[in-house]
Amino acid sequence: MKEENTQLKSAMTSGALMGLVLVLFTVILYVIGVATMQKYNWISNVIFIGGIFMGQKVYRDSILNGIISYGKALGTGVLIALFAGFLVGLFSFILYKYIDPELMDKQIAFLEDSYIDAGLSDDQIAASIQMSKWFFTPIGSALGSSFGFAFFGFIFSLITSIFIKREGDGFDAAMKDIKE
Repeated sequence: MKEENTQLKSAMTSGALMGLVLVLFTVILYVIGVATMQKYNWISNVIFIGGIFMGQKVYRDSILNGIISYGKALGTGVLIALFAGFLVGLFSFILYKYIDPELMDKQIAFLEDSYIDAGLSDDQIAASIQMSKWFFTPIGSALGSSFGFAFFGFIFSLITSIFIKREGDGFDAAMKDIKE
């Protein structure tokens, strides 16, 4: 029971830190006027993957004394992404609902332009825009961020956990429980 609490606390802390860095990055893009440009998404992805990796590593090294199973690393990575997604989703809701409600229209126009550049027909563009409009509402953006972060957190954690896992000696782990 104690280990799950420390895992949750560690994931919450790492997720909050990653979420705040991503919110700060979004604010910077918004302030300089490039919030709708997709060419900066790679930076968000680096922050996201790096945040998961570092959070897993901190949990392994600081809490678990350098030993973590693949499954525990995977679970920690998903929790980190979930907490970060909640913060980013909350920020998205506030941004679209209160700070700049017109930003949704700008992003829909940007999306439409990218569909035109991709050579989609008018019917395909209209159908895609109609489906996408829900995600550009404040609640759609918040829920989409939360679920998207959890999903991609799972995918990226599958990979990062390979590098984070470190199996210990079973005898030492059993003796640790006896010594305590």
